[in-house]
Amino acid sequence: FSVAPVLSVKLAPGASQVIEVTFAPDAERDFGAATVAADGAAVLALLHSGANSALVLPLSGTGASSGGNDPISGLALSTNSPVILGNVSAFNATITAGTNVTYTWNFGDGTVTVGPAATTHTYAALGSYSVVVTATNPINSQVAGATMQIIDPPPFAQYINANGTAVFNGSGGKVWEVDNSFSGGLTYSNTGLAIAGTTDDLLYQTERYGNFSYNIALDDGCYDVILHFAEIWWGVGAAGGPGSRVFDVTIEGVLELDNYDIYAAVGPSTPDVHAFEIQVTDGSLDIDFFTEVNNAKVSAIEVLYNRALCSVPTAINLDDVNQAPNGSLWGGVALVVVLVFVLGYVYVKRRGQMV
Repeated sequence: FSVAPVLSVKLAPGASQVIEVTFAPDAERDFGAATVAADGAAVLALLHSGANSALVLPLSGTGASSGGNDPISGLALSTNSPVILGNVSAFNATITAGTNVTYTWNFGDGTVTVGPAATTHTYAALGSYSVVVTATNPINSQVAGATMQIIDPPPFAQYINANGTAVFNGSGGKVWEVDNSFSGGLTYSNTGLAIAGTTDDLLYQTERYGNFSYNIALDDGCYDVILHFAEIWWGVGAAGGPGSRVFDVTIEGVLELDNYDIYAAVGPSTPDVHAFEIQVTDGSLDIDFFTEVNNAKVSAIEVLYNRALCSVPTAINLDDVNQAPNGSLWGGVALVVVLVFVLGYVYVKRRGQMV
């Protein structure tokens, strides 16, 4: 057979050249009968002088192939940007043509990996990241990019009016929901009672009381949890004073209010507000109320998202501890012993209350 023409072609970087190749099989003789092969293959050899660096030259055309690989074309990159910090960022590279393709991912935060066309990554900080994917095969490569935005969660606030039966528009633009997310307990209202020091009287005129809990579904993260109390029975609806109502409150299993006495703290018909910084790690904010004397109670609950609370703790340098002067190491050990004793006492006390 013969391949025509034979010619020399010089290509500038990025340029292309159409070459018409004519393939003519030789005639074959078989016992005196001349036959022509119905099909066959022509090989087009590309020779490089070796100067500078060798170039990859993709071939295309009807019936043409280049070493069993098709050149890559049409690379595009899509993402699920923007993504809330801590959630998974997803990336998907697509091509319109190409075989035996590998993908190199540069996520813009110092992380570079080789992976599939669809991949994920989790960023550790807020910001805008330039993501680049390079698709490569033995014939050619293409590059595509996109921007990934890592953002704060939207502002979150939830306001629950314990025993509230209708939405209440309170001061400061707070919209208090009807009572929800509770388990157990009873309800009481003292409508019309004047509450000192607030314009949100309605909020404190209702309560949930007894042994009960609130289990509020939340995304994992850090929150300010604010509990509102007011004594609207003892010293108001019935004779009483300090010691008439005493109870405990745990949040996420941690004792936050111990032997709490509203009357002793502020007297009757007066708000008493307590705020706590809480981290949720299981998708639910759990607040439990335990009676010591009479009944535990709550008037309202605020939950405010606060990402700044979830800071990474500083690692302890053990060399610094070992070199601490003036017996500070032993002081630290003594402090740990005291904390263990206190926690053990609280545990035994709580166990005794639950028996």
